[in-house]
Amino acid sequence: MYSRLAHKLLLYRNSAAACLAEPLPRWSKFAASSASLGTEAFARLETVPLVDFLIRYFETQDRTWRDLYIGERIKQLHFSSDDIEQNVARRGRILTHDRESLCKLFAGKVDPVELEQLDLLLSDALRLATAATQEVHALFVGDCLLLHVASFCVTALLELGLTLRPMYESSKNPFDLRDSIQKLEATPFDIVCYSPYSYEFSLLMSQTFHLRSLGYSRRRLEDLAHSASDQGILTLELLADRFECPLSVQTTAQIRPYHDTWRSYATTVATRSPRCKVANIVNGILEWKISEYNKTSSRPLILIDERPLVPRFGERTLGQKLHDAIYYHPTVLSLHLSKLYSNLLASAKYLIRKKVVVTDLDNTLWQGLIGEGLIEHHHGRQQVLQRLRQKGVILAIASKNVPTSIRWDGALLSNDDFAIAQVNWENKPLNLKRIAAKLNLDLADFVFIDDSDEELEMVKLALPQVQTLSATAERTWEMLGWWASALPDQSNTDRTQLYRERERRQSYLVEAAVEQDRLLSSLNLSLTIREASSKDVPRVIELVNRTHQFNTNPQYLSPQMVSSWIGSPDHLILVGEAADKFGTMGLVSAMMVDVHETLLEINLWVLSCRVFGYGIETAMMNQLKRIAQAQNRTSIHARLLSNAQNGPCQKVYFENGFSWNGSIWVAGESNIPNPSWLSVSADDTMLN
Repeated sequence: MYSRLAHKLLLYRNSAAACLAEPLPRWSKFAASSASLGTEAFARLETVPLVDFLIRYFETQDRTWRDLYIGERIKQLHFSSDDIEQNVARRGRILTHDRESLCKLFAGKVDPVELEQLDLLLSDALRLATAATQEVHALFVGDCLLLHVASFCVTALLELGLTLRPMYESSKNPFDLRDSIQKLEATPFDIVCYSPYSYEFSLLMSQTFHLRSLGYSRRRLEDLAHSASDQGILTLELLADRFECPLSVQTTAQIRPYHDTWRSYATTVATRSPRCKVANIVNGILEWKISEYNKTSSRPLILIDERPLVPRFGERTLGQKLHDAIYYHPTVLSLHLSKLYSNLLASAKYLIRKKVVVTDLDNTLWQGLIGEGLIEHHHGRQQVLQRLRQKGVILAIASKNVPTSIRWDGALLSNDDFAIAQVNWENKPLNLKRIAAKLNLDLADFVFIDDSDEELEMVKLALPQVQTLSATAERTWEMLGWWASALPDQSNTDRTQLYRERERRQSYLVEAAVEQDRLLSSLNLSLTIREASSKDVPRVIELVNRTHQFNTNPQYLSPQMVSSWIGSPDHLILVGEAADKFGTMGLVSAMMVDVHETLLEINLWVLSCRVFGYGIETAMMNQLKRIAQAQNRTSIHARLLSNAQNGPCQKVYFENGFSWNGSIWVAGESNIPNPSWLSVSADDTMLN
């Protein structure tokens, strides 16, 4: 049946391409090229390949061709200056035209069942293209490999409710490339993807794609590799410096794309040795660079390694072109890489700023029902969650089970890995609310994993701000893995232990029926206030970038910015470290202050939600007032950028004697004493 439909599409190939091309010249993006080329040449260039993808799909029933058709059509309809509503509206109009015009063309030419199959595919493309409600903004730096990777990613992301909004930088002149990248510094991206050595993006390395490289000496190949590496690393350093979003970097297996001819393949086989020699050198340098960078960076580089694809699929298969046209020449390599990139892109959009993973247990972290007998642990899944916990993500449990039946024999995780567990027979949305209340975190910071579609749907409906993921989907664990790769290592801070201690504190406060002063005094709360040093930079960045509820001026800080403030005569960073009878809470507050000639101005102030209500904000403010007085500053000003999330800090200035003058908060004469239950020590050298 399907091969007959493919045959009809082939017979009417030009007519079908004309149908797809017909609405494009009405749009400014294609008006000039259509006028200069003429109708037939324009269709051959832009839409004949799309018909070829349809032919291959109905010939093979391989969804690769369906995805390629949808991906390339959606990319074709993208216009960078449009917002998401405009893009979705245009896709809706043109894909509706595609469906109506092609079905009209083939009505009477194919039997009703075949026409229904064509209509089904085109309707599916229309549904996906108009359903996405969010965009993932991605900068792709590389050659046509990443261009075609993006084409395959489009459909996978649409199925996750995401529209890919790509921007490409593909100049093979490294100087022009870096100049273009610098001009994008102010452009916001969710992720930047860099493939420095793929295909012929490096003109130096591309020499090994040709037979003349067989005559190169070992020394010449080494010099070529080091020169190519120097250029690639310079661009990588620029990208790392210019953008704060996740940044992925791809190794190379030096796959040579080839046409399906014996001559092209023979060249591929003959040049394998010089290609591998050069690839080994540049990959070694690249991996060393990434390793060194990630030791100190608060935003680690993410490594995408294409080399493991070679033993899995073979170099000959990976280099084969699936199609060969001017604009459309994807290889099998781009297809397989897209499966990595689509999950990475989704992770960058949906997960990167989350703080908590709440997971089910049965048929999620293990196979089977633990209350009914033997289970088999999913060690791979547990390892992913273990990595996230080590990177500072809080783990919690929401499981319909008997608490006494939960055991961790043979597991990678244990009860100590979870800050809170809600194991009962109540509904999951209620348990998620309880977990959020106990952690004092917003549900928008949560990811929920469950194997039950019903439970996931219930959470979606009741708590739409929670990101839900199916435990049974392989892409879930791959997305979580990329998330872990994008997070920095934690510097001596066990966030799970901190939250477990907070839970003990909260339970202690609830159980003790005494007056507030006496109650809080019994906690033996202490606070040490000092000026930040270089060793505090990672924690200050983490605290600022992860705190939403008490953050007076939400913004994203870079290590360079924080480091430049330390020791600067124009800036001051006060930090507060807290402890109580249950243990140390670590660095819980950071106040970034601009030092002017006659006054101090609080630029940004954050306080960990773990210590709300302990009076730490008053003690921090009083120390700043002491500094201002000792340095003969006449006043203290403070910025406050209110938003929907930072409600707890919106009254802090008023309660500490500040007044609003119409543009900024100004300290008054009143002096609010430190709470009686809080023992405060401060480094008095700051008063000098």
